[in-house]
Amino acid sequence: MKAKGVKKNVFVLFILLLVLTPVVFSAGSQEVAPVAKSEGPAKGGVLRTVVHGDPPTLDVHFTGADLVWEIGWHIFEPIITLDKNWNPTPMLAEFKVEDSGKRIVLNLSKNVKFHNGKIMTAEDVVASLNRWLKYSSLAKSAFKEMDAITIVDPSTVHITFKQYSSTALIVLAFHDQGPFIMPKEVIDAAGDGEVKEYIGTGPYKFVEWIPDRHIRLARFEDYSALPGGANGYGGTKYAWADEILFIPVSDRMTRVSGMMAGDFDYSTIPADQINQVKTNPNVEVSSVSIGEMPCMVFNLKQGILTDVRLRQAILACLNMNDIMGAAFSDPLFYDLHPSWMPRGNSWWNSAGSEVYNKPDIARAQRLMKEAGYNGEEIVWVTTSTYDYMYHNAMVAVSQLEKAGFKINLQVVDWATLGQLRVKPEAYNIFSSGLTRKVDPTMIAFMGTGWPGWYDTPRKNELVAKLKSEFDPQKRIQLWAEMSKVIYEELPAVTFGEMKSAVAYRKNVKDLDLGPCPFFWNAWLQK
Repeated sequence: MKAKGVKKNVFVLFILLLVLTPVVFSAGSQEVAPVAKSEGPAKGGVLRTVVHGDPPTLDVHFTGADLVWEIGWHIFEPIITLDKNWNPTPMLAEFKVEDSGKRIVLNLSKNVKFHNGKIMTAEDVVASLNRWLKYSSLAKSAFKEMDAITIVDPSTVHITFKQYSSTALIVLAFHDQGPFIMPKEVIDAAGDGEVKEYIGTGPYKFVEWIPDRHIRLARFEDYSALPGGANGYGGTKYAWADEILFIPVSDRMTRVSGMMAGDFDYSTIPADQINQVKTNPNVEVSSVSIGEMPCMVFNLKQGILTDVRLRQAILACLNMNDIMGAAFSDPLFYDLHPSWMPRGNSWWNSAGSEVYNKPDIARAQRLMKEAGYNGEEIVWVTTSTYDYMYHNAMVAVSQLEKAGFKINLQVVDWATLGQLRVKPEAYNIFSSGLTRKVDPTMIAFMGTGWPGWYDTPRKNELVAKLKSEFDPQKRIQLWAEMSKVIYEELPAVTFGEMKSAVAYRKNVKDLDLGPCPFFWNAWLQK
C-alpha cells in the first residue's frame, strides 16, 4: 500500500521569495504520460467510498461545507492548487507573481476540455473567479484589496491588487470552497442561485445523484493528465477506476459492518471500532493526522452569548479529556492543546493554555452571576452525521448543566445544520470542525461574514495586519497576538485536535491518506 500523506508546512518563505522576484511555474503540456502495461496501475472497477451523508449541493462555489468539495474536486479543478508541501502549484494554468505581489498572471493551459466537450477559455476562468469571489468568505477576505480581473488575451488573465495581500495566492490555490473552473454558460444560467449542471475539467465527470443511495462519477475519457507524477493535490491525475460511488452512510456501525462485509472500499470508522475492523484480513486500518479541531462556535450577532462573560464561563466548565475521549476513545486519535493550528505547524503556539482544559465550576458560576444569567435556555445545534460532533456535544452539555446552564441540544443532519447556522435567530452555539488551513487567516471565523459573525475591532485590526505584513517572522508574531485575543473574546472553543481513523480494502492501491482524501490515482488490484 502506497500512502502519500500531505504535509501542512507553512509557505511563508515561499511567499517571501515570490514577491521579491517574478517566478514562473510551468504546468507543461497537457499530454498524457505513458503508463507501463506490464505492471502497476490498471483501469477498471468501481471504487465505493463512504461519505457521512448527502451534501447539500455539488456547487463547489456556493457553500463551504467540506463534503461538497471533498466530492466536487473530482469533477472540478481549480486554476492552481497545492503541492505536497502545501505550496501553490499549477493546475489549469501556469502562474507568476509580479509588481511586488500586486499582480498575479495566469497563463492558461491550452486545449483543456470541459466534460461537455467545450475548450476552456479565459472567459470561463474570469466568470468562475468572479463567482468564487461572490460566495467564498476566504476569497472576499484575501482579495479585499483586489483592483480587477482582466482578460489580456484568450489564454491570459491578470489579477491586480491595490496593495499586497499575503494570502491571495494561497487562497487562490486552496480547495475549500475554492476557485474551481466551470463553463461560463453554466455560471450565467445559474444567476444568483446554484448551478444546474455539474460540469468541470476533472478526471471524473458527474453521472447521477440518487439521494440517500449514491453520487456516481465516471472516468472522463478526454481528460489530459499533467506530466511529472502526482504532487500533493496537483501534478499527474489518472482516473483508473471506471467509476467512483460516493455512498452516504451516517450511521457509524453501518460503516463498520459494511467494511467488514466488503460492501465498501474506503470509509472513516469510529476509533473505538478499530480492533474489530483489524480482524478482517482484507482490510487495512490507519490513523491519519488531518489538522482539524472539533469545536463549538458561538453566535456573536444575536442572543444571550453575545456577552463574553458567558462564553468564558462555558469554557471554564469544560473538561477536554472527557469531551475528546468520548468521541475518539483512544488518545492515539486526538491531541489536547489550545491552538487553532495543528501541533508541529510553524503557526502553532500555546496561547490560551491558562484557561484551556482547566475546568473550574466556581469560576464559571462567578462569571454567570456577573453576566446576570438566570437560567435562560441556550440552543446548541449539533449533528449525528459526524459522530464525533455528537459525542463532543453530549459530554460538554452534561458539564455545562452541572454548572447551572440550561442547554437545549438539537441534533440534526449535517445539511440542516448548514442551513440553521446562517440564521442568527436559530441558535446560540453550533458544532463544527475547523482549520485544515495553511494560513491562520483562513480559519473560518477569521472572516466577519462566516456563521457566528466574529467581528470586533481588535480582531479586524490584527487580521488586516496579518494579511498585509510582508515579513514571515512578524506574521508569526502577529498570529501569536491574535491567538491571545481569540481566547479573550472567544468566538469559538476548540476541544482539541482530532485524528481520523480510516479503513480501506487491501486491493485499493495508491490511495492518498493525507488530511484531505481524494481518489484520483487510486486503482483496484484484481
